[in-house]
Amino acid sequence: MGMLLARTWRRVTSVPLTSELEASAHAPRQISALKSAAPIVLIRGMYTSVRGWIEVDHKQRRAVEEIIESSRHDLYSGGWSFPSTPFNWTLYVFYGGDIPDGELPWLREQAQRIAALAPVDDDGDRPIGLFLVTDERGAADIWQVRDGALGERAAPELSWFGEESSGPRRPDPPAP
Repeated sequence: MGMLLARTWRRVTSVPLTSELEASAHAPRQISALKSAAPIVLIRGMYTSVRGWIEVDHKQRRAVEEIIESSRHDLYSGGWSFPSTPFNWTLYVFYGGDIPDGELPWLREQAQRIAALAPVDDDGDRPIGLFLVTDERGAADIWQVRDGALGERAAPELSWFGEESSGPRRPDPPAP
């Protein structure tokens, strides 16, 4: 009997397989060619919440859309959002979503490419923005878009933002 590991996943769960069809219901897309009755160990990764925006000139919208489209992810690109009816002089491009840790470099690279856009007028204004990134461990980071680059720093003072907010916490039941 063999074991198959999905390399981008972390939490270990053993799932007995009886057919390829059953395997596809439990495994990520990368695991497609499985032999019948082969056990599988899924190592599920941690999810990270990313929310924020980048401010650009309306004339840069097409360039931003091209950056996003050029590295499109079938699922996680849906986190990008543009105003349905732009107004005034600044275009705010938003991202919000919960993505696996392994996809953070994909998103960060897009934000870096948007940050590097050249100014489109005499003002010399570059894209600016801010993203808050929190994970299941309670860590918080800020990605700051400024001066043509994306900087990153820890933001422990904002770690509360990533806490679950499902109402008041019930006390644990007494130990038997």
